[in-house]
Amino acid sequence: MGNFVYILEKYSVSWRGRRKAGSKKFRMPLPGWSGGIFLSMSRPPASVHFGDFTFDLGRGELRQRGEIIRLTDRERAMLRLLAENPGETVARETLSGLGVAANERTVDVQVNRLRRKIERDPSNPLYLQTARGAGYRLLVDH
Repeated sequence: MGNFVYILEKYSVSWRGRRKAGSKKFRMPLPGWSGGIFLSMSRPPASVHFGDFTFDLGRGELRQRGEIIRLTDRERAMLRLLAENPGETVARETLSGLGVAANERTVDVQVNRLRRKIERDPSNPLYLQTARGAGYRLLVDH
């Protein structure tokens, strides 16, 4: 089967209250939730390739021409989420939820640091692109 992307309305914060009240009418966020869009429902690849880089999702290793590139835990988690959904926009809110006390500005800073490691020209990125007003996407080779 192909990739399926479902667009849903954002759930309200009060879903917890309805759940506690025993109401059957509530929406619970599901795995893959990304700010109103369910990310790809297909199985993510074992590794993704972009330019001279290969990211192994299982090991969380980024390699450039066979040499390991050091990543912080936060960079690794963000890259893994982006690589699991190649070419699809991942919302800033989703990326910010990966760390403790993270916010959207923190995500921008982390993405810029990651770009310095994987882009030849970080100010004109080829692989880790901004989806204006929505989030970020990783463009990979097929």
